[in-house]
Amino acid sequence: MARHEDKGESRKGSNMHAELIAAIDRVCRTGGGATITAVAREVGVTPALIHNRYPDVASTIRGLAGRHKRDEMAALKSALEEERKKCGQLRTENGELFAELRTLASVNEGLRRQLAIEQDRGAARVVALHRRRTNAE
Repeated sequence: MARHEDKGESRKGSNMHAELIAAIDRVCRTGGGATITAVAREVGVTPALIHNRYPDVASTIRGLAGRHKRDEMAALKSALEEERKKCGQLRTENGELFAELRTLASVNEGLRRQLAIEQDRGAARVVALHRRRTNAE
């Protein structure tokens, strides 16, 4: 009789194992992170059951979660490198624009000085005209 119970329990276990594997697949397809808690919730068992009775399933889930995190980290590192390149390009462009600004400011100052000189010359050439007196005055 004990053997029969063992066979029934192992069938139950193999069914549970299959359910857990199917749940891992469903959780991964939904786009959520595959965690032991998410898989346990999907099947309707406690995370402790997966940890204690199905360590191979727990290991599979941990591996998937780790792979997912590694992929995320690789994507973030790649994005960071791209942003660093953009930042470097912008810094270079910024430096070039500041150099052009300095040149334009220098030219502008020269033109302002030249204008002031021309205005002074023009003021020196102005002759004050005296008004003629008419008989009425």
